[in-house]
Amino acid sequence: MKVGPNLHVEILHTAEERDRWLPMAEASEWADLHQCPWWSEPLSRYGVRTSILAVFREREIIGGGLFRIAPAIIPGFSTAECLDGPVFSEWDPAVGPVFVRGLRRLARRARALHLTMAGCRRTDVHEPLVLGLERAPGAVRLVSDHPHAFMRLAGRTWRDIEAGFNRRTRTALRKAAENGLTVRRLQTDEELRQAHGTWLATGARKGFADIRPWKALQPVLRRSVDQSFGYVLASCLNDEVLAAIFFTCFGRAGRCVYAGHQDRARSLFATHVLQVTAMQICLERSLETYDLDVLSPACDTTPDGVDEYKLGFGTTVTRWPHRIVWERFPRLCRAADYLHRQTLLKKGVAALKRRLIQRGE
Repeated sequence: MKVGPNLHVEILHTAEERDRWLPMAEASEWADLHQCPWWSEPLSRYGVRTSILAVFREREIIGGGLFRIAPAIIPGFSTAECLDGPVFSEWDPAVGPVFVRGLRRLARRARALHLTMAGCRRTDVHEPLVLGLERAPGAVRLVSDHPHAFMRLAGRTWRDIEAGFNRRTRTALRKAAENGLTVRRLQTDEELRQAHGTWLATGARKGFADIRPWKALQPVLRRSVDQSFGYVLASCLNDEVLAAIFFTCFGRAGRCVYAGHQDRARSLFATHVLQVTAMQICLERSLETYDLDVLSPACDTTPDGVDEYKLGFGTTVTRWPHRIVWERFPRLCRAADYLHRQTLLKKGVAALKRRLIQRGE
C-alpha cells in the first residue's frame, strides 16, 4: 500500500519477506521476543496465524508490528493482537496515518472482530495511533494493563543493585545458599524440557493454564538459547532441577518470561537465586533494565505473595501506556465478551488447555 513519495506499508507474507523484519525484531533498540516470527509461528498448530505489518521508507523497514491472528469465539471472525509493539526505529507525524491505514487493511483481510496493541512503550507512537483509529469505523477502547516489576540497571554496580534488596529477599538468598542449591545453565532439549516441567508445576499449583505446550515452546527456547537471545537457568540440588527461569535479552532490556518451581522446592527459595543470576547476566551484557514481568493490579495497595517476591528485589512498579483495543464491530464484540464470561465455557476452555499441556501438545 503506497502512501506518499517515501513511505509505504506492506503485510509481509513470505519467509523471505519476514526475514527482512528480523533486524527490527531482534536487534533494534526496541526489539522484543513478542515481535519475533519464531515466537509466534509455532502456535500455527493451534490455529494461530502470524501477520507482520511493516512500514518502509523507500526500501528500508523503519517499523511496524507482528500480529497474532487467532480464531474468535464467533465463527467466521478472528482477533488480531500485537504484544509489546508496534516498534519503530524512527517516527515522525507522517508515519502514523500510514501505519493506521495498514492496520485497517490487515484487520479487513483477517476479518478481525477487534485489533489490539498492548505494551507499546512510546507515547509518541501510542497517541497518534489512538487518534488515527478513532477516525476509523467502529470504536476504540483504552484498557489498563497489569503493571510490571521493573529494575533499572544502567549506571549501577552490582553492589548498588544488591543494596536495594529488602530483608525478606536477603534472608531467602541466604537460605538458598545454606540449602546447597547450585545454578546451572540449561541447553539440551532434555534439560529444557525439565525446565518446562517446573513451569507446568507452578501453573497447576496456581490454577493458570497459559504456559505454552512443549511443542510450541521448544522452538522458541532452542533459538533463544542457541543465538543468545535468552537463557534458561535452573536451581539444582544433587543434579535434580527444582526450579527454572527463562529470560530474554533484546535491545537494551532483559525480561523474565517464565519462572517456576517444583512443589517441594518452595521452602528452598530456589527461584530467588535464579533471578539474581539473571540480573547479573543482564548487567554483564550492559543491558539497561530487567523486567520481572507482571504484577497484580492492586500491587500498590494490597500486594499478593508474588508481588512481594518481585518487589523485594528493589524493583519499581511501572505502567505502560494503555492497551489499544479497536473494535471494528462493537456489538459483536459485546456478544463475544458475554460468551467469554459464561462460567461453563470458561471452565471448558481451561480444562482443554490443561489437558493439552499435560499431554505435551
